[in-house]
Amino acid sequence: MSIIRSDQQVALHDLLLAVQDNAAQYHDAAEFLDVSAVAAVLHGLGEQRQEMAQRLSEALRALGDQPSAADPERVGLEKLAHRLDAAVSGDHVVPILEQRLAAEQHLSELIDAARNAGLEANCATLVEELAAQSETVTERLQTLLRQQAGPQNDAP
Repeated sequence: MSIIRSDQQVALHDLLLAVQDNAAQYHDAAEFLDVSAVAAVLHGLGEQRQEMAQRLSEALRALGDQPSAADPERVGLEKLAHRLDAAVSGDHVVPILEQRLAAEQHLSELIDAARNAGLEANCATLVEELAAQSETVTERLQTLLRQQAGPQNDAP
């Protein structure tokens, strides 16, 4: 392992940390919402992201880098902030979905940066899979958000 990371190692490392954080946040949101149908979707998305984090870790190892774990203190503070935001709003589902959409946007920006990092073919393929997954997740979250907002908009 080199002390200095290449551009592609940095890009994959940044993606890995974001995907690990996403997985933790999806699982936390599912736990916070407990038994709603949205919670089941969020749990599934967390599982999907955990699998992708594992694949990104393996890709980093193949490049001779040691993957890092997400900072547990930062993740804990983000969980607390997200829960407080949801609790203050009164409606727990909408703020959580909005938070997850913002995280998907951030992930999309990291994906774009990784695409410009001169990735090897196998890493580029993995990043494209993550990009497609993120697009699908974003569409799913937007649909859930519209469904949650729909009944409120129909009220007199």
